[in-house]
Amino acid sequence: MWGVAAIAATTVAAFPSPGAGTALRGTEISLRGVTAAEAGQITVTGTRSGGHAGTLQAHPDGKGVSFVPATPFRAGETVTVQTTLPVTDSNNGTYSFTVARGDYLRPTRTSESTVPRPRKGSFHAYRSDSVKTPRLVVTRARRGRAAGYLVLNTGWSDARPRPDGILISDDRGRPVYFQPRVPGTKVFDVAVQTYQGRPVLTYWEGSFAAGWGYGEYVLLDESYREVARIGAVGGNRADIHDMTITPEGTALVPSYNLVRKGGRQILDNVIQEIDIATGRLLLEWHSLDHVDLSESRDRPTRGMPFDYFHLNSIDVGPDGDLLVSARNTCAVYEIVRQTGGVRWRLGGKHSDFRMGRGTRFCRQHDARWVGGGTMTLFDNHVDRVRDGGQSRGLRLSVNQRRERVRLLRGYTHPRHLAVANKGSARQLSNGNLLVGWGAMPFITEFTRHGRIVFDAHFAKADDGTYRAIRARWEGRPATAPRAAADRRGDRTTVWASWNGATEVARWRVLGGDSETALQPVATVRKRGFETTIAVDSGLAFVAVEALDADGKVLRASRVVTAR
Repeated sequence: MWGVAAIAATTVAAFPSPGAGTALRGTEISLRGVTAAEAGQITVTGTRSGGHAGTLQAHPDGKGVSFVPATPFRAGETVTVQTTLPVTDSNNGTYSFTVARGDYLRPTRTSESTVPRPRKGSFHAYRSDSVKTPRLVVTRARRGRAAGYLVLNTGWSDARPRPDGILISDDRGRPVYFQPRVPGTKVFDVAVQTYQGRPVLTYWEGSFAAGWGYGEYVLLDESYREVARIGAVGGNRADIHDMTITPEGTALVPSYNLVRKGGRQILDNVIQEIDIATGRLLLEWHSLDHVDLSESRDRPTRGMPFDYFHLNSIDVGPDGDLLVSARNTCAVYEIVRQTGGVRWRLGGKHSDFRMGRGTRFCRQHDARWVGGGTMTLFDNHVDRVRDGGQSRGLRLSVNQRRERVRLLRGYTHPRHLAVANKGSARQLSNGNLLVGWGAMPFITEFTRHGRIVFDAHFAKADDGTYRAIRARWEGRPATAPRAAADRRGDRTTVWASWNGATEVARWRVLGGDSETALQPVATVRKRGFETTIAVDSGLAFVAVEALDADGKVLRASRVVTAR
């Protein structure tokens, strides 16, 4: 139906694919469907670089091997791979691919060495902790909301917002955790995912320019310790838009590559499936090998590379294949994970589906399968705010057998928001839909039938978040709680906080005239990121203990002097 034949169990899939014309100079050669013992002899020869020595590395899942060249290939050359394997689209195991002409994209150098000063009214400041957290204003929080915290990034341009970094917030707008970005870097695509059976907080960190990024993805455990970093293979840097951890312990990582084709510079979108533990490349997909430039809704801009595709989300479907959203073709694609072939297009100029009333979308983000043939996505619907129209979250019924798409529901904001870029729509555990309005400062949760049960916005109108997530999270920081105290005669005010701790129910204040002889003087319920505690006693030294719901001491702060 869509021109991709079923693969026989005895065949081997190769990446870069036979006939590919946009391979990276530093690419590995991945062969899927064969064990290391079965791989046999592999000979790799470039028309300009000659024969290549290399090592054969088994894939951790036992379902493939990678030939890792000792030296990179050369731009524009044809590489021939000779094997005795039944490689799909090969000639008795021999096939070729071409290395792209062009150069790896590099970020614009930045002289920024400090994070710009937060703007008045846009942040919370504290006595016990020097961190400043973004101010989120909640205007509606009704019964029927899904469980979990809001997980957001708050930094996606030089102009907005301040402060920026990783934010976890409760439904009252109170910060639970905030990690400021490192000076000179940006933070994108914050999410809670699962790796090796444990929840991890994931985010992109790097440099940002002209709609894409150059960086890597970071994984933090519940203690906010780094457990892994994931970059692209072959010389590229990972892009900002989306990284998905699969149940197999691999990561689907996007990147951009600059290619010279037809006398102009074109941006090729690359998806790599990388084993997180070993860094081995399992799959490499290039938009230019599968999607023609004519599918783009954009036109080249003089002096700029042509960003014709602009990938912004990657999801794994129930059949294991990949669902990819491309903003600049106004379409989503199903990619056969085993071969890299495009099974179908939904939307855009050449949709394989009959689009029902109200299902047309454009400049979309965050396309996801949610079960039962249902897809959710954020339909920006506009290029620029002045173009008119409303952005919306969409829930679509996709009938692949009958090739039809039907609108289940569209979700718009009461303020008639038109969002030119960014945005997300995520189905929650109770069937609600959480919509992040991208470049606009709003985050809204709808019931399945469209009733708003949660609405919030950043304090400044030009603040926003690339993507809004609601997720369960249990934070157990490796750092200790913090305390500050102010003594005025016979009264002491104590401030207690523990950035990222989710199990604290109460604070117990210890105080006295000696650092080594502190006694409990007050116990109060935790209230927000920082709790203020008034003690009717003049204390010279103070510490606080974080207590859980059962009264167990989780950890104590260091002793501080009351000032």
